[in-house]
Amino acid sequence: MGRDWWTGAMDARLPAPLRPGDTIAVTAPSSGVPPTLQPRLDLAIAGLRRRGFEVVEGVCLRDTTDTHVSASREARADELMALLVDPDVHAVIPPWGGETGIDVLPWLDLDLLAQCDPTWYVGFSDTTTTMLPLTLQAGWATLHGSNLMDTPAVESNKPPVRTLTRAGRARRSASGAVSITVVVPTEIRTAITM
Repeated sequence: MGRDWWTGAMDARLPAPLRPGDTIAVTAPSSGVPPTLQPRLDLAIAGLRRRGFEVVEGVCLRDTTDTHVSASREARADELMALLVDPDVHAVIPPWGGETGIDVLPWLDLDLLAQCDPTWYVGFSDTTTTMLPLTLQAGWATLHGSNLMDTPAVESNKPPVRTLTRAGRARRSASGAVSITVVVPTEIRTAITM
């Protein structure tokens, strides 16, 4: 891992790809999930499990008092740090952003994180408050993508279905599933499977 001599920026290190059987941790570095939304959280976590992932919940995740944050800033930072450095955790996904995520920054040990193997940290909106120093100062690639509570709520045992059909077409089936055709040249297909 090197630094750019001009800007001081680090090369971003990519975590290993996620595979079924890997562990995903869910914690709230900002706002905890209030009791009224916990059934929705349970559906989102069940969706991860249906896809073959092990899921661990942080103690800061569920806000039992409905007070906007489920723990002190120190406790939320300690939990986030513990999950990010745990070699058995392959991804950390907050339920959502939240304006109180900035409160944990002074308690994140970015020097320690720079020495650890990276873990996927996924989210957007206010989650970028904690993602940005993780990338710029610890050199970890983070994933700007859906927060856990924004994933589709599906109660089925089957994951949402997407199929590939004829080249150059996108269609919607009677069930509402979207079929998208992607033509991948042989040399790219070979590189992906290597």
